Amino acid sequence: MTQSAELFTEETALAKVPVTPPMQPMEMIQAAFQSAIANGAGLEVVDRILKQQKEMMEYNDRLAFNQALARVQANAKVVQTNRKNTSTGSRYADFGALDKMLRPLYIAEGLALSYGTAEIDKPETVRVTCTVSLGAYSRTEHIDMPADGKGAKGGDVMTKTHATGSAVMYGRRYLLNMIFNLTQEDDDGNAAAGLDLKIFAPLLEAIENAPTLGAVDGAYLRALELAKTQGEKDQFKAARVARKAALK
Repeated sequence: MTQSAELFTEETALAKVPVTPPMQPMEMIQAAFQSAIANGAGLEVVDRILKQQKEMMEYNDRLAFNQALARVQANAKVVQTNRKNTSTGSRYADFGALDKMLRPLYIAEGLALSYGTAEIDKPETVRVTCTVSLGAYSRTEHIDMPADGKGAKGGDVMTKTHATGSAVMYGRRYLLNMIFNLTQEDDDGNAAAGLDLKIFAPLLEAIENAPTLGAVDGAYLRALELAKTQGEKDQFKAARVARKAALK
């Protein structure tokens, strides 16, 4: 037999060897379990193996989730504002505009979003939740929204029922923005910039730590004058509601 024939024979034989597909997590757990039993391992060793395999599966689930989220964020486009707040004059992109851009992206990645509410020990406040899921892994975010029916200037502008619905609607939009780290832009191309964190944080802290009801209103009005975005105004308002409730 010549050298070339030997080489051909070896390559042909290798090509006929079946390729073993990668083991699935549950198969790996079963294999580790059977190996431990076959080698006389005790239950403590078996439990440790199962725990390690479970942790590996959970890590892989989190990794897949974060990678999918990163791809959605990388492909997300700047959303143009399409609504104007008649009370404050600020512009924003409504939930429909955000959802229209995002939904095809996150569905393509296998992500699913589910909105709801949760109990909260704050008067006239709604906790809006959003659970983002990929396979067996999910993560829930929340935001607390005021539902007192008050406008930006403190006057009654809607019923409690309307206020609750409005809080949920705004909460869903804010959560969608935060989860996917979206950027909104005015129709004329000028992006609306918020306050620098060094300015925003002390303003919010002043409301949250105000010693009296009068001081709460004073800190709130000061913050409202400096706020540049609707989101900032809503956060100041939520802090005002929470602090007043705590002082009463």
